[in-house]
Amino acid sequence: MNVLDLVTEEARSRETAGSKGAALAQLIHEGFAVPTGFVVTTHAFDALARATSGREGSSPSPLRLGSAQLPSGIRNDIAQRRTILEDATPGLRFAVRSSAVAEDTSEASFAGQYQTLLGVKPEELDKAIVEVWASAFGERATDYRAHRGVGDTRMAVVVQRMIETDTAGVCFTSNPITRVPEIVINANFGLGESVVGGHATPDTYLVDRGLERVHSAVPGDKTTETVTGPLGVEQVSVDPKRRQTLCLSDADAIEVARLALAVEARRGSPVDIEWGREGDRLWLLQARPITTATAPDPEPPAGWVPATNTAIDPRYPKYSNGNISEVLPGCVTPLSWDHTGQLIERAFLSQLRSLGAIDRTASPTALGFFFHRPYVNVSLLLEAADKTPGMTPDTVLEEFVGKPETRTPAVVASDLLPHRLPRLVRLVGAVLLHSASLGRAIADSRRTAEEDAGRVTADWLADATDRSLIDHVRVDDNLAAPSVVHVWASTLASVSFAQLRSTIARWLGEAEVSLASELVSGIEDLPSAKPGHALHALSAEIQQDPVLGALFREEPDRDVLLQAMRSHRLGPSLDRFLDAFGHRGVAEAELSRPCWRQDPRQVISLLQNHVRQGAVTPAEALERQRRARRRSTERLASLSWWRRTWLKVLTRRARAGLLNRETMKDVVIRRLDRSRRVYDEINRRMMARGLVQRSDDMFFLTGQEVDSLLSARVPPNDMVRVIEERRRDYRWSKRVAVPKIQDGRARVLRATEDPSAELLRGMGVSPGRITGLARVILDPRNDALIEPGEILVAPVTDVAWTPLFAQASGLVVEVGGLLSHGSIVAREYGIPAVVAVPGATRMIRTGDEITLDGAEGFVLRGEA
Repeated sequence: MNVLDLVTEEARSRETAGSKGAALAQLIHEGFAVPTGFVVTTHAFDALARATSGREGSSPSPLRLGSAQLPSGIRNDIAQRRTILEDATPGLRFAVRSSAVAEDTSEASFAGQYQTLLGVKPEELDKAIVEVWASAFGERATDYRAHRGVGDTRMAVVVQRMIETDTAGVCFTSNPITRVPEIVINANFGLGESVVGGHATPDTYLVDRGLERVHSAVPGDKTTETVTGPLGVEQVSVDPKRRQTLCLSDADAIEVARLALAVEARRGSPVDIEWGREGDRLWLLQARPITTATAPDPEPPAGWVPATNTAIDPRYPKYSNGNISEVLPGCVTPLSWDHTGQLIERAFLSQLRSLGAIDRTASPTALGFFFHRPYVNVSLLLEAADKTPGMTPDTVLEEFVGKPETRTPAVVASDLLPHRLPRLVRLVGAVLLHSASLGRAIADSRRTAEEDAGRVTADWLADATDRSLIDHVRVDDNLAAPSVVHVWASTLASVSFAQLRSTIARWLGEAEVSLASELVSGIEDLPSAKPGHALHALSAEIQQDPVLGALFREEPDRDVLLQAMRSHRLGPSLDRFLDAFGHRGVAEAELSRPCWRQDPRQVISLLQNHVRQGAVTPAEALERQRRARRRSTERLASLSWWRRTWLKVLTRRARAGLLNRETMKDVVIRRLDRSRRVYDEINRRMMARGLVQRSDDMFFLTGQEVDSLLSARVPPNDMVRVIEERRRDYRWSKRVAVPKIQDGRARVLRATEDPSAELLRGMGVSPGRITGLARVILDPRNDALIEPGEILVAPVTDVAWTPLFAQASGLVVEVGGLLSHGSIVAREYGIPAVVAVPGATRMIRTGDEITLDGAEGFVLRGEA
């Protein structure tokens, strides 16, 4: 399937024909007058990329690709289609255009970023196709993709009969500047390239959408026009007498407007089209959604709240985004919230019912969703702790709110009263049962996750029925089982660590409570630290190769480095890393974010840190831990032998609990990667069938809506408005800051609430005091550079951030708790850390000198 005629059904697939090719094929299918032609598919592109880079999915250099020869099979297919078109139109010239999968969307048009070749002679067609493909990896296109956050580089090429237009241009069905609902037409004599390429000032027409009249027609200074010459297209001067003459009559302008509105009606949203008039015939040359970036996004109206906001039950008014923001950081898409949120919700409620903390028939909401951010229902957890003997609200407050003002013991005298004893017995029984069975449950969960990874292969996904795919992502007790185990592992870890902390506070005083963090460091085989250690090892191999090591130190382009790594003898080492850890990544529970497996360039960025001059080695990181453990041992020397012995027992329990918690986090993410793979295949099918228009539309639907759309229970047009409204709410939500606590009603932070004090308070989670220069990193996918010894300041941390810890001398995070991921790994690397510091990334700038105290829990801007 290297070459497809535009009239075929297969050419209507964006995955195969690219965005432009699929759109043209669809327009032909709908009866629009589109020039005949064919598309050289993304499969052919992959074949050429493999031939020039030696590996599927890698990015060839523009130089190598531009000089490559098409494989013989592709050349023969092209020649066959070319001959058919030549026989029908002697003296034919061709228009050769890019058709990238990520091109011509409402979020990124790629206008002018890729090559377009007009007036191509038949004998030059193969060369022109390769030249267009090479433009996908030029500096201009690469920078544009990086700026827009687009990772997909696949491209098809559209080849059409060249239309020798007398007049041509573009038409918008909504004014792209003012957003007024009026039709805007730009036109010039000759080919449309003079308008699209900005070679001349075109005529501008404003047409009423009712097609009753032309509001205005302003002639442009049309000094040049584009025409076909002996060597291709060229710019020629327009006779001065014609320059101020309008290209179109009112009737012509209304005809162009009518054509554009007909396309808009088919698409269900505003479009811009390229058109051309050849004699008496009006041709449709291209059509695409109007790119949202062409005009400023309007401000949300007063009182706006997203339609997806959770309704707050006045009985449970308080919610917190502490800790859960580490699992789902930033704004979350509706599909990810519907899928991952349901899994977390089921796990929370399952545990509370097992403990007898809530009635089995009750149906409270454990989570909330406000301004596209996840929150935990703290009121529900505090009520459960209050009702249940043996539970203390302190653990809830420390994890989700902050240090409690007064301490509440887990068991009080009233818990032993006769009417409360059954609840206490039930709670103790449930905790003992789950404690005893946790090891087996973790092993079963790991085995199931590994079996899933082996079963849900590319072949299985391609062969699976739609119904089978939907069934694999339906949230039920089976899919939620690992999340239930994870919640129990987290709870038991919290209880054991809290017991260690309270014992130290009782025997050594509150000032020494940070000793607990040092005692639990140095856990072997911690899953969340393994990627960092593996990257250390891989970077050491890179440094041992003089050529590759120098390239990693000097070359900033991640695509070039990835290609070099793939073609090097260390390519298999990178593959082994991705096999082991490719399911991890930034915001890894967000289905719309690519994991390391999908975008290995994220790994390349992290490797660049490790090969820099002065980078911290694994041995140095290990020595940090040894020093921390020696300090903790010395501080215990004043205790009696039996107290030291009891603290060793509590430390072993806490360390085992933390290992179980992080192990289950890895299992949950690995299991979630199955859902990511399945949803990727569902998305591919919906795109190919025209059920959604953009590659990210699916993420603005719920799982049930995806099911209904894929199974044709609802027509695609019914979902267009839903998707656009949620996309708008998501976009607006990203522009507002939200408080850690939502109490009674959902709100956003006011500008006056943005803290500005020199002293920033948080929660100390890894002891030590350090003064150094700050390095603020918001997203390690795009910015992962940290100089050895700098203090990392981040909005949130998950496994994708872990490799940065090795080079950092300290850590400041806006969210988190005592047992959050960043806290645990910071202790593993032996660096001071303060979490739950609101506004840290806004108030601290890269290069600021800051002092942080990981025991007292403060950050001071300027030297202490």
